[in-house]
Order: sequence, then structure tokens, then C-alpha cells
Amino acid sequence: GNWERIIDFGQGTADDNILLAREGTTNTLTFEMYNASSISLSVDLTNGVLNNAWGFYGFRANGSTYRLFNHLTSISGTSTALPTNVSRNLNYIGRSNWPDAYFQTYMGVLAIYNRALSDSEITQFYNVHKSRYGLT
Repeated sequence: GNWERIIDFGQGTADDNILLAREGTTNTLTFEMYNASSISLSVDLTNGVLNNAWGFYGFRANGSTYRLFNHLTSISGTSTALPTNVSRNLNYIGRSNWPDAYFQTYMGVLAIYNRALSDSEITQFYNVHKSRYGLT
């Protein structure tokens, strides 16, 4: 589907959103963070969405660096952007705050933390769940 969301937390269309999604109908994994209606951070991982297979997808930002990843590859960089501290009352899993497609497959595990995990914590989380989904 077009712009299928894994998550989309916000207050409506382009209103303090935090989203992890498929970009358009491509296999690019994208993360976007909005400050009000302006994008404060947008990161794309080309070939980041695996079609017809289980995948492990994530994003981490800590106020100095970010990392967008799946279980095979990642992209990282520097950014001071963090989500604005506002009440988000339209928080969707597998659904968008825009009129986009619903997520068209299954989700096995979804975890959201109130802090940035370290690389070792992400690896530990992955190792706990990977065998259930046939990931290596």
C-alpha cells in the first residue's frame, strides 16, 4: 500500500507526528519527526522494507545522533532533533494520520521506549525475538 505506517503518533495530519513507514509504494523505510507542521527530521533507508518476509525495523534518536535500521542494514547520522513534548492523542499502529494505506501484513512485536536504547540493548532485544520469526 501507499505510505503504509508501522507507527504514526501525532495530533492529526502533519501535527507533531512521529512516524515509521514505507515511503510511498517503494521498499524504502522512512522515519519522520514533525515539530508542529514542519519536519524536524526525515531519514530514509533504501531497500529497508522487506516484502513477503518478517523484518526487524527500528529508529533511535538521542539528541546528537540517529539510526534507522532493519535487521540487515542501517543508516545513521547526526541530528539534535528530538520529539516535541506535547500530548499526542492520535497514536496509531499500522494506521496513518493521513489518508494513507493501512499496514497490510502482521506485526509480531512492537516496543516503544521513553529513551534511546544503546546498540547492545537493541541487539539484545533482537536476539530475544529473532528465532520466533525466522530471522538470523
